[in-house]
Amino acid sequence: MTHLFGQQLVRKNHSRIKLRGKLDSLEAAVLEVQCIAAEKGDTTLVNDLNEVYGFAQHLLGCEVTGKPVGNILLMGMDSAGLRQASHNIVQGNTLHFKVPSYTMGKVAVALNSLRAQIRETELCAVDVFCPGEKCDRMDMIEGLNRLSSAVYILYCRAAG
Repeated sequence: MTHLFGQQLVRKNHSRIKLRGKLDSLEAAVLEVQCIAAEKGDTTLVNDLNEVYGFAQHLLGCEVTGKPVGNILLMGMDSAGLRQASHNIVQGNTLHFKVPSYTMGKVAVALNSLRAQIRETELCAVDVFCPGEKCDRMDMIEGLNRLSSAVYILYCRAAG
C-alpha cells in the first residue's frame, strides 16, 4: 500500500500510482538525454531540456496535488504555438518528418525515445483521467501532449 492523497492508502498497482511512476521515469529519461546533449556540447539543447524537465516536474506535482496545470509555455511557445510548430515541421519548402534511424546519432535517437516515452505516459494519463466519455483532467492530457510536441520539435532539429 502507498499514499494516494494525504492518509488515503491504495495498492501499489493503482492506476494513479502507475501514472506517477511513468512521470518519474519520464523525468529520469529527460535527464539522460540532457547528459548526452551536454557531452556533445549542445548547450541550446541542454537549456531546452531544462524547460522540458521543469515542465515534467510541474506535471507530476499537479497530478499529486490536484492543482491545475495552468498555462503551458515551453521554448518560448504557448500551447497553440507548440501544436502549430510540431504539426508544421518544414525543411526547405516541404513538410517533413524524419523517420528515426541510428544514423542520426545519439542525440536524435535519444530525443525520439524520450518523445515515445512521453506519449506512453500520455496514454497512461488518458486511462486514468478519461475512463469514459468524460475526461477529468484534460489539462494533464494537454500538458503531456504539448510536452511531446516540444520534444518532437527538438528531435526534428537534431535530426535535421
